[in-house]
Amino acid sequence: MKRNKFYYFVLNPFNILSIGFLLVILIYTFNWSDLYLWETLRSELIYFVFLIIIFSFLIGLLVQNKINKYVDHKILFINYKYHKISYFFILLYSIEFIYFKKIPIINALLGKNYVYGDFGLPILHMFIVSTHIFYILVIFEYYLKSKKNKFLLIFILNLLLSITLLNRGMLLTIILSSTFLFIYYNIHKISIKKLMISFLILIILFGFLGNLRLGQYSNETSTNKSIILQLGNANDNFYRSQTPDFVFWTYIYIVSPLGNLNNTIKSKKIKPDLLNLVNLIKHDILLETIHKRIDFIGGKRNEAVLVNQNFNASTMFIGGYLEMGYIGMILIFLYYMLFSLIYIILIQKNIYRLVGLSILSTNIFFGIFNNIFVKSAFMLPLLLVLVLGKRYVCK
Repeated sequence: MKRNKFYYFVLNPFNILSIGFLLVILIYTFNWSDLYLWETLRSELIYFVFLIIIFSFLIGLLVQNKINKYVDHKILFINYKYHKISYFFILLYSIEFIYFKKIPIINALLGKNYVYGDFGLPILHMFIVSTHIFYILVIFEYYLKSKKNKFLLIFILNLLLSITLLNRGMLLTIILSSTFLFIYYNIHKISIKKLMISFLILIILFGFLGNLRLGQYSNETSTNKSIILQLGNANDNFYRSQTPDFVFWTYIYIVSPLGNLNNTIKSKKIKPDLLNLVNLIKHDILLETIHKRIDFIGGKRNEAVLVNQNFNASTMFIGGYLEMGYIGMILIFLYYMLFSLIYIILIQKNIYRLVGLSILSTNIFFGIFNNIFVKSAFMLPLLLVLVLGKRYVCK
């Protein structure tokens, strides 16, 4: 069967990073917000972004054939008793709901104040989020492989269960990773039109969740859709474009991380030293669950200089810059590349390799917004793939 070279290219995690930052640069030129204007971006930052786009693409060429093989030769082994684990997750969710005496999605729908960071038992919550992400994606691949509707139903029910946490990061990880899995299994059938429709649905969902969460912090519940326009300083360029308000949510979240990085570079001049290197390793390479327990090592972290306190994402590079300037940013980029290369090799004979590849691609894409590689809840699913997929190694 003839390959669709476009999809094979897009499914390469390194190309995802290149395309992601290229889109950020393109969307930044829209100048829809007075907070994030193209002409305010520092020229050396623009050059840096274009360099990582080029180098990421070149590194992607090294593993393109391996990615093609993973997609063309699927080795999933279906465990038909796996669906029973859903009961276990229902129990874990119930424990948290009972302990905190609230369900996040219900609180949000009722307009009650709810801060996501205040919800969840410290260790249990991370375990729930990370294992549930892995489980939901495995169930979805079971459906794609077997075409049995029972797996689709289990997938939908678990997806609805995850929505109750109102954790946008978790939900978007599941949806984007599921989209990658869907393309893996329909690479010779799916059209560009269907892909664009899926992308638009993702934008709408992102905007809806943004409005829902924003409504918790404002009494203007009837005008939530205009609050984001006020917070993001939407200008005449946006209003003249006649773009739906919910799209501004996506726009502002795409451009604000680079804008915050740019503002931090403008405001802080960093002089690298050995202590800075220790801090970079502690805060930007080790998982959060680890560096929180060795906080006595190294010094305190500098804070990013945000353009607007409501939008605090600052790309995967912010920590690197705060510790060691542009050298730190380069080190973070090299870490992302090296980790991804090693992981792609390690999953070569793993039955869940497509699940692992989809999560890796999603985490790399989210590097546009934050350093996801230190977020335990989103990196542990990659470890689960390595550990559990090895039980049924494909020779």
